[in-house]
Amino acid sequence: MKAMSENVIFRLDNINKSLGDGFFLQGINLELKAGEIHVVMGENGSGKSAVMQIISGIIQPDTGRLLLNGTGVNISSLSDAWSKSIVYIQQDANIFHNLSVAENIFYHQMPYRNRLFKVIDNNRLNRMCQNLIDDLKLPFSLYDPVHKLGMAQRQIMGFCKAYISGAQVVILDEPSTALTEHDRKILHTILKRMKLRGAGIFYISHKLDEIRGVGDRLSVLKQGRLVGTVDLANTGDDDIIRMMSGVVLKNRYPRLNVKTGKEILRARGLASGNILRGIDFSLHKGEILGITGLAGSGRTFLANCLFGEAPMDRGTIWLNGNKVYIREPYDAISHGLALVPEDRMEDSIMSCLDVTSNASLSSLKRFTRFFTINTTFLNQVVADYISKFNVETEHYSRHMGEYSGGSQQKVVFARWIMNRSKVFILDEPTRCLDIPTRVDIYNSMNDLVLKGAGIIFISSDIEEILGMCDRVMVLSDGRFVCDLPSSDATKEKILSYATGELLS
Repeated sequence: MKAMSENVIFRLDNINKSLGDGFFLQGINLELKAGEIHVVMGENGSGKSAVMQIISGIIQPDTGRLLLNGTGVNISSLSDAWSKSIVYIQQDANIFHNLSVAENIFYHQMPYRNRLFKVIDNNRLNRMCQNLIDDLKLPFSLYDPVHKLGMAQRQIMGFCKAYISGAQVVILDEPSTALTEHDRKILHTILKRMKLRGAGIFYISHKLDEIRGVGDRLSVLKQGRLVGTVDLANTGDDDIIRMMSGVVLKNRYPRLNVKTGKEILRARGLASGNILRGIDFSLHKGEILGITGLAGSGRTFLANCLFGEAPMDRGTIWLNGNKVYIREPYDAISHGLALVPEDRMEDSIMSCLDVTSNASLSSLKRFTRFFTINTTFLNQVVADYISKFNVETEHYSRHMGEYSGGSQQKVVFARWIMNRSKVFILDEPTRCLDIPTRVDIYNSMNDLVLKGAGIIFISSDIEEILGMCDRVMVLSDGRFVCDLPSSDATKEKILSYATGELLS
C-alpha cells in the first residue's frame, strides 16, 4: 500500500482565506499524488476542514490557485467537484433517510430505465448494490431501513459512494471515528483498491495508530498555517504530536487507579426488539466500564435505552439499590443519568443557541426560584465550568455551531456536570477530536470518578477502551459476551469476542 506515483494530480498553490473572527488560512501549499494517501492532521480549529471545503468547492479561496492535473480550476460547489472527479465524504455522512440503502450509495450513478423521465431501474440498482455488499462484506443489508443504521454503517455507505465514483481525488474526513477494528478492514480494502486505480486520497484523522497503517505522507496544520509535510515512515509519534501542539504528551491515556465503591447501577434482562437480547450488567461508584463491539452490535441503542431515548420491551434497572422506571429522557435526568450521545450535532448541541444556553439546558431548575431564572448566578457558574474545560470563548453570544468539535463536546460535558449527574453514559465521546482535546476529555472522566460518579464508556476505539477503563464488556448480536477486568483484556481477545471466535 505504500507504493505511489510521483505524478501530482492536485495542488493547492498559496491558498489564503479569511474565515471570520480573525481566523485565516495563510499560504497553504499542498500536493496530492496519484496512488497516495496524504494524511492531514491538526488540532480542532486548525483549518483542516476549511482546506477540504476549498478543494471541494464549498467555500472559495480569497487568493491562490487550485490545479487539477497541472491545470488551474475553479470549483464552485460540491456537485461541480463531483463533475471534476473530486469527491468529499464528510465527517457526518450525507445520508437520505427517505431513500433505500441502494439509492443512497448509487445516488450519483443511478441506473435508469428511462433517463429522460428519470425512471429508475430498481432491479438493476438492487443487483448492483447486492454485488457491492457481497464483494466488500458490508455490515448491512439491502433491505435495512436507512434511518435505523448506526453511525458506523452510515460512514461505510459514504466510503462506498467514493469507491464506486471512480474519482481521481477523494477526501475522507475522519472516516474511522465510529468504526470497530472489523469495520476498518472494509475501509482499508476500499482504500487499497482506490490507490491501485491511481486515485489520490486526502485523509483527515486524529488517530496516530490508525494513520500508520494507511498513510504515505502527513501534513500538519496549526492555526491556519501549514506546519510541514513529512514522510510518515520516517516520522515518530512524538514528532507528529509536537508538530500539532508544540508539546509532547507523555501519557495519552491518563487513567487513575480509583478504588471503586458500591454498586450504583444494575440492569437485568434488558431487551428491545431484535437489537438487544437479555442485557445484564452493573456499574460501581468510581468505575469506568468500557463497552465495545462491532457496528450493529447494539452499543448506541443500549445507551439510548438506558437514557429513555429508545423503548425497552422488558428488563429492570436499579439505581442505588432502588428499582426505577425510565420511559423518557426526563426520567433519566431526574434520576441523575447523563448521556453524551454519539452524534453531538444531531442529538446534543443546539447549534443556534449560545454557550450559556447549551451548557445550562439540563440544570435550569437549579438556577430557578419562583419561576424566575437567576441569570447572574447562572452565567457565573457556566463561566466557571467553561474555564475549567479550557473552552476558548471570547464571545459567549456566539452560536454553538460556530465552535470546534472539541469545544462543543466540552460544553456537553459541562452541561451534565452542572446537573450534578452521577451516572455518565459516554457514547463515542472522543469522536473527531484531536489528541490534546481527547486527553482533556479523559482527564474530565478522571475528575468525575474521583468525585464518585460511575461512567459507561462506549467506544469503537479499542486502544482508548484498554487505556481508560477498569472493566471491558463486549456486545455481540445484542448480548454481552464477556466481562473482562482491564488486567485481562487485550486487543486480540476483545476482537475475538466481538467477531464470535471466543464465545463461551
